[in-house]
Amino acid sequence: MKYLNINKAIESLTWQNNLLQIVQYDYSAGQINNEKEITFVLLAMSKERMYLAPYKERQKTQDKPICVAPNAENPLYGTEMRKSTCSNCEDSKWIQNEKPNCRESYILYGLNINPPNTDIFALTIHGASIKHLKKFLSDLAVMMSTIEDHATGEDHLKIVNTLTIKDEEKYFVPALKPVKIADEKTIALAEIIAPQIMTLVTDTIKFKYERKQQSSYTPQQKEETNIYANTSWIDESVGFQKTGELTWRNLYDNAEFTYTNNLGATETKQGKKYLESLAKWKDQPEIAEKATLAIEILNNERG
Repeated sequence: MKYLNINKAIESLTWQNNLLQIVQYDYSAGQINNEKEITFVLLAMSKERMYLAPYKERQKTQDKPICVAPNAENPLYGTEMRKSTCSNCEDSKWIQNEKPNCRESYILYGLNINPPNTDIFALTIHGASIKHLKKFLSDLAVMMSTIEDHATGEDHLKIVNTLTIKDEEKYFVPALKPVKIADEKTIALAEIIAPQIMTLVTDTIKFKYERKQQSSYTPQQKEETNIYANTSWIDESVGFQKTGELTWRNLYDNAEFTYTNNLGATETKQGKKYLESLAKWKDQPEIAEKATLAIEILNNERG
């Protein structure tokens, strides 16, 4: 299974307008989604690194991280962002049995198949919980190897797992366990959703790094890449899996498109109405801004 790269800053991932909906799960209260146990299929995982000041110094830094690498390798921001990659940074290494200053985190994306739930969820795992996650991944690999015709890195989509919360006195940790091969219907649903997750998170982290790069551009470079100055992007693909090769102009012209939703059903959308819904997307201001601008430019163009 491939690790994805996503910025953990997207912690309340709720996607509206019939796009992919991801619910943020938490286990700090000793339960998960108000249940003692959930059954799920692992869709994907991401990994990041974050360096926070020691607890006693947090008040001085207002909890702002010193350095953050959303892909666990390339620092993106921080009050004292490191210049080297994580693999070459002293703050990420164990030195004489001392923990690294930089904390490693994983985000697990799963499909909750507990009836009547069909949540797609994100669960952040760090600290003492990581050893339990790595044990789970090892056990999962063993079960994957028993699958007939085991040949691809996507066989984790064929395994049903359980997630319970274990009390280790000072804190709660997630206990994950692969239990059986999934039925055909569950596998088919997971295979539909997993590529959407991969597209979503990889595009998000790519966008954030591009924005960081643009912040250091010269005035001329900024002018060339400014969506207000250069409108050629209107005739480029919107970039969503569901809209395929449709451009912003195609949506404005009310082109219809058909896609498969989270539950495997086929839906048809009207382009203009969908474009207007993107312009109101509060959880994704960059997309909302671009959709609004596309409408304004094309309204002016059409007179």
